[in-house]
Amino acid sequence: QFLRLYGSRSPLYTRATYSFTHCVSEWDRSTSNADLTYSQENTTVERVGSISCYPAAFCNLVSDHCTFKVMLKSAPKSSNWITFGLARKGMASSSSDGVGRTNNTWGLSDDRSSSTSHSLLVANGQEMSNFRKLRVGDVLSATVSLLENYCDISVNDNELQYRFNIPPGTMKDYCFAMTFANDHRVTIIYDDSNLTNSNNSPTADKNDQKIGGNNIIPQPQFVTLNSDQSRMMSALKKQLKLIIAAINSEKSTDNDSNAMQLLGDAFAWQQSCGGDHDEAIRCYNVLANEVEVLLNMRRKSPSSNSENSGNEEKCQLSMLSWNNILDALSWYRQHKEQILMERDLAMANHFYMVHGDDASFFAAMNLVEYHTHKVESDEQMASLAYMKIFESDMQQWYEYNASLEDPLIPNLNKRCRCVPRHGKKCPREVRS
Repeated sequence: QFLRLYGSRSPLYTRATYSFTHCVSEWDRSTSNADLTYSQENTTVERVGSISCYPAAFCNLVSDHCTFKVMLKSAPKSSNWITFGLARKGMASSSSDGVGRTNNTWGLSDDRSSSTSHSLLVANGQEMSNFRKLRVGDVLSATVSLLENYCDISVNDNELQYRFNIPPGTMKDYCFAMTFANDHRVTIIYDDSNLTNSNNSPTADKNDQKIGGNNIIPQPQFVTLNSDQSRMMSALKKQLKLIIAAINSEKSTDNDSNAMQLLGDAFAWQQSCGGDHDEAIRCYNVLANEVEVLLNMRRKSPSSNSENSGNEEKCQLSMLSWNNILDALSWYRQHKEQILMERDLAMANHFYMVHGDDASFFAAMNLVEYHTHKVESDEQMASLAYMKIFESDMQQWYEYNASLEDPLIPNLNKRCRCVPRHGKKCPREVRS
């Protein structure tokens, strides 16, 4: 039913309604740092240069269950920290350690002068988790419930969601808070009208109107769902998780088959990518990473750690609809075996070009702990692909290694014929 109503809409511009949640609409000038620059009827605040020290701006809670949401308008690489979240009343408007890093505060902290690739989720000075660095266009949200004693921090609604448990208190005990790095500016978002202008959109880009050379849907506009529609969207996301997990798994269950009924038109996906098989693969790989981020199946896109990732790999999820995603998943499911074989062949050939006649040795060395540790690095992935494509060469190398008085790789099971070889125990070992 949700797909019939909103299947042609982009998931990034389909916004859920959270019942009984009131939104903060302006900064509290009476408690905020006076050296900060306020504009647009106290909805925008900026730290000009290095003025003050950890200058803080505050917002009062407007109910026992309310949301504070801002968009990061300016975020140059500069000095000092930008921090965002919840604080007990009494936090200093200057010279603190920022939200999260100060006692009785909880939130997201990003050192803008640091070369690290992540920001921090911090509670009372204790690091709890991490997230990528913040960037222009990010929408930061803090939702507090004084009835259930928690504060949820999110970025771009679904890209990050983290819950802090907070001590019991009243509206008078807490406030939303931010501190600012040099030349950083944010604007409060208190309803969807702040977001409908494409120039303010966190993900819309005039250069991102196409994928595979064809338009998918027109310039996006935000759609706010009612509570029933929001529940339907949550149910669809759960089904998408089941579909992705089933496609990526070699096993299937009855629950998987029920979810698979939602899959779309595989042919339509390749046509939307210009009818080109290789372009369809490239676009799918970009899409799949971002969809898993959207569904909280992974914390962040692998490309999000790179400050210099090329525009050709930039996700265009904002210009794709829910139906397009289902089309892409259907196409991948049909072509998965071929795609994985093509990928393995390309990786194996490249691995051989790099290592030459010693490729079998390097592959074996890279995967000594294959059966006890996850394959994570690109080099390990390439080694595994090489072993699949050149299995006979690997069998010869393992036999050569076993014949040596001083093996290059010791402690391999001599009765094992698996590729890669097992160590002490092999479930399929050959007994003489």
